[in-house]
Amino acid sequence: AMGYHADANRDVYAVDFGVGQSELFFIKPDHPDAITLKALKKVFPESDVSIVDSAANGRLLLAAQSSDVVPATYYLFDRETNQLRFLTSQRPWVDEQQSSPTKEFVFTARDGLEITGLITLPKDYDQTTPLVVMPHGGPHGPFDTWNYDPESQYLGHLGMATLKVNFRGSGGYGGDFLAGGFREWGRKIQYDLIDGALDAVKRFGLDAEKIGIMGGSFGGYSALQASIVAPDLFKAAVGVVGVYDFRLLYSEGDVRGRFSGRRYLEKAIGRDEAEFRAYSPVFRAGELKAPVMMIQGEKDERAPVEHSDVMARVLEEIGHPYEYIVLPNEDHGFYKPENRIRYFELFGSFLSKHLLNRADTVY
Repeated sequence: AMGYHADANRDVYAVDFGVGQSELFFIKPDHPDAITLKALKKVFPESDVSIVDSAANGRLLLAAQSSDVVPATYYLFDRETNQLRFLTSQRPWVDEQQSSPTKEFVFTARDGLEITGLITLPKDYDQTTPLVVMPHGGPHGPFDTWNYDPESQYLGHLGMATLKVNFRGSGGYGGDFLAGGFREWGRKIQYDLIDGALDAVKRFGLDAEKIGIMGGSFGGYSALQASIVAPDLFKAAVGVVGVYDFRLLYSEGDVRGRFSGRRYLEKAIGRDEAEFRAYSPVFRAGELKAPVMMIQGEKDERAPVEHSDVMARVLEEIGHPYEYIVLPNEDHGFYKPENRIRYFELFGSFLSKHLLNRADTVY
């Protein structure tokens, strides 16, 4: 996976790559911004650093620093005096001493494919620490990196480790890897998540009897589908703004409305009815053992509320334990402060209850 560093004239002077902490490679080591970036990197060796903007005369630069334990923090750098001045932090209240660090590792999936995982471990983790798998959205294109993630940090604060898996179909690993996820949404992608969880509990000595799964969008779909594919592995599943019925992808929401979107669906999920049934949690809810929580935005265009409505109806009919919450005036993600707080309270208390046997959520 690669990112690049360019000056105000869009002249690229450095690239960074890697899924863990970025490695910097200077294409133009003598470029003034490259020299400054090298100096900033010395000040923040354990961080990803970039120059975000510069004043017209080039004297003042806006620099950003972030890491697995520090949210994005911005500094003003004066090139003439070499002074670095703190400006603002994205989350000024975060105490990095309380943050949970993230490590990357590589595991081998059941068919021999090498997959990257990123695990965030609470400071004092041991063999009683639960693991929450957090599949990313997409699935084709997005990928997880070593960075500060509020959900992982919150669960770390509550005493849970979290795992992110760059399953087949993820971006950043080349075209073949991306295409490897086509028509495998409900099968091999889920095996990658399951195999990653099994590897992580063994590798880091966590509690194999206390594994949960939570994700948003495609990750919300995976939370339920993985819990159907491996019903004895997962003890709690949280689906956030998820899709649960493949047929609805062609009839509801904004993906199908664009020609590129329809073409994408044909390639990514196909039209095979038998596959739709095997890959759609609404058809396989009876195989679930994990209690389910679904959190949905009322006005979601990407994963319309119909998906969660249908899923909730099926769970209700079969008498499976579930909680279903619709947050008002939200689309495909939660942005209003009161809804964000409610969202964290909801998944925090649900996962605490089922993985830590704790009735209350400790902040």
